[in-house]
Amino acid sequence: MRLLSLTVVILFVNVNFASATIAKFMDIPDLVEGSVQIVEGEVRAVEAQWLSDGSQIFTRVDIAVEQSWLTGALGNSATIWIEGGEVGTTRQVVTGVPSFRCEEKVIVFLWQDSKAMLRLTGLAQGKFRLTPVPPDDEDVPDELENAPWVRNSHSGLLFFDPESGQEDTREHEPLSMTYKDFRAQLEKAIADAAEQSEEEPNPDEPEPKFFSAESRSAQSRAENFSNLFNSPSEFFAVWRLCGVGKFEFLFSASLRVLCVSALRK
Repeated sequence: MRLLSLTVVILFVNVNFASATIAKFMDIPDLVEGSVQIVEGEVRAVEAQWLSDGSQIFTRVDIAVEQSWLTGALGNSATIWIEGGEVGTTRQVVTGVPSFRCEEKVIVFLWQDSKAMLRLTGLAQGKFRLTPVPPDDEDVPDELENAPWVRNSHSGLLFFDPESGQEDTREHEPLSMTYKDFRAQLEKAIADAAEQSEEEPNPDEPEPKFFSAESRSAQSRAENFSNLFNSPSEFFAVWRLCGVGKFEFLFSASLRVLCVSALRK
């Protein structure tokens, strides 16, 4: 019975991970909360390369910064790193990761990993493409036909509900709006986050569900796998979503690697 249960779990994880990367749906306040930098600018260079240890391909994206928000000043340029890419005869693909092209105008939400590399918050959700007019497939009123527009993408993402740890079956449309509305929402989210950070913590408030006393031992065991996901909360959400224990989760973590790496040509 134990073996049968494990087999079912692996098949379940394989189907989901092969078709999409699991992530939490993030609106603008969520993206602000999960980021250390927000950058608006133009893509100047895109180059895939191996990490120094030869373990994985990342694509380096250089952005000429026109404006930035949150911590510190980036100067005139910012370098962000995107999972996957093609080097020589080897190509690695990560579902849920957006592509970039030179001269593209973007707004990106960024977090910093343990290697001090700036990465996209929420994967594809963290990249907004900025266009001078709404995209052709966007149904807008006549008065907005010439309005600058921003839109992100949910391509390749499977959303989970962090409260229940189950798949989020609600319909989530990509965020799409005028640049003016986007700026208004962004600035409000930044102001709200700053105000919240100044508030004193409530000692009676319970710990977050994923980091309760019951899960701390699991957290310490899982640290070596945390680089497979966008954040510790996403990591434990996947653990709960799959409904598996430590041994079985090693299989799902391995499948995550297999599903983001393409076969060598």
